[in-house]
Parts: sequence; C-alpha cells; structure tokens
Amino acid sequence: MRRFIHILAAVFLLAAGCFSSVEASENDIAFKKFLNDRQWGYEVVVDPTGLAPVDPIERFELRAGDCSVTPLYDDCGAGAERTEMAQMRRPRAAVSATEWYRWHLYFPKDYPDIYPARARHGQFLQHADARPAWVLEVGSTGAFWLGSAFDHEQRYFPLIDENQLKAQWHEIVLRINWSSSQGRLDAWIDGEQKTAYRGPTCSSCRVFFSYGIQRSNLTKYREHYPDRELSVQVVFFSPPEMRLTDPGWIPIEPVLVEKVEPIIIPPTLIPSSTDRSNGDATGTGQADTSTKDPELEGSRNQ
Repeated sequence: MRRFIHILAAVFLLAAGCFSSVEASENDIAFKKFLNDRQWGYEVVVDPTGLAPVDPIERFELRAGDCSVTPLYDDCGAGAERTEMAQMRRPRAAVSATEWYRWHLYFPKDYPDIYPARARHGQFLQHADARPAWVLEVGSTGAFWLGSAFDHEQRYFPLIDENQLKAQWHEIVLRINWSSSQGRLDAWIDGEQKTAYRGPTCSSCRVFFSYGIQRSNLTKYREHYPDRELSVQVVFFSPPEMRLTDPGWIPIEPVLVEKVEPIIIPPTLIPSSTDRSNGDATGTGQADTSTKDPELEGSRNQ
C-alpha cells in the first residue's frame, strides 16, 4: 500500500510538471477562422497590388454588424466586430517558449479612419480570460503602434507613421519571450528595429495569436456620428510564419539602434473599471480590453 501511494505521488508530480509549462510546437502556426462566418469576411485571393512578397494573399473585410458569440467571447454583447484568423492552439498552461513571428500587412489607400472606434490588426490573446496581452492597432492619428494590455502598466511603441502606413506592404517581425516577470519583445518593421522591450510580457501567458480586423468602442462612434454607419474596412495579409528558433529573418549581427522606451501610463490614470456599454470589456467572458490611445493623450496635453 505504501509503495502504491509513492507511485501515485510520483505520477501526480510528473503530471503537474508536464502541465506547469507548455512548449510551443511548429504545429501552433496552424490557423482557422475566428469569430466571423461571413462569406466576405475572409478570402484567399490573387494579390491585387502586384507588390506582395507572396501570392496568393489573405483578404479581410469587416462590415458594420459583423459580430459573433462563442464561449469566452461575446463580441455582439461587448460592442465589438471582428473578422480574424487565429492560431488553433488554446494553451492549458503558460507558454514558455521564445517565439518568432513574421507576416506582411497592406492597408489600401482608401482604408478609412473610424475614430473614436478602435481598429486592431493583430492580437496576442490570453486564453485564460479572453483578454489581450499585446495588440497592434491603428491609433487616432492614423499611426500603427504596438501596445500591452495584460496589466495596468500599459506600454506603447510606435511602429509605422501615418504618412507611411497606406498603399505599401510592410514586413512585421516579432521575437517574444513569454514570461510574467522576465520576458522580452523585439519588433522590426521593414527590417528596422522599433522595439527592444525587456520585462513582463503576459500575466497568465496562455497566449495565442490572431490577426485580421477587430474593432471596438462602437458605441462611442455612434454617439459621435449618429447618422453615419461605420465604414467597411479591408486589409491584406501574407500568411503569418512562426518559428521557435532564430529563422534568420533579421541580421545575425543586429545594427545598434537607440532603445525605444515605451510610453508608460501610471496606474492612477487608468480607470479601475470600464463601461460595458461603450465596447470596453473586462473580466472573463468578454471580448475586448480597451487601452488608452497614447496619441490622443498626447494631443490633449499640448
């Protein structure tokens, strides 16, 4: 009996160790449609620009009213709309690997500004609570930036200026070490390093990547423009690539660049709760966590 208990304890400890940290695998790059079943929402098409680095490419289109509901995600109830592809993985424990991601992104010349609604075109979501760890978003001035959303110390990094965003393909490369304490996140845009962040990169760290179009704060938009319907948005992507070791997408000997510090918003300036009616959602069962727009905050202080 005592031997049986020892064996049972050993099996329990081994199982606990197996689930305490999950290593990502190359199969995690498999993607499927996420929270959109509209016929026009996602298509694989021949490159209409003639300039894409690969062909065919992926076309995303989001129209007013395109929302869905699944367990953990209620876009319709949270005032959000979405057409995305997402990694098929849904981690049951923290992802511990260093991961490399690369894709190309194209905004058409007529891509519309929808402020004060928000438009995200890439997210690392945490499966534990449906909240994003990091988002890639077009801000109020039209610039493209990377921001954290996993804790109250929100960080923002500018990636592409508004006058360079549209009508050209951009290569995005990310190197991410997932950790709730000592992680890292490096970002390169068109071969130029834009981010060299060190520190926590997630809270639960049960992350998976989604991309396409996701927009929120729709109630605010309708309050500002009661007689105007949200414009149709279209963006193009190359299928994302993911690796677990250095794939050689950037030089082995990186060029020294000035470290870009994030814009930190003190916790005292961040509301402790959000209004569900305006499209911001917090806690389990909600689709989106709103972040303050660093560009808007800067303009108010001028």
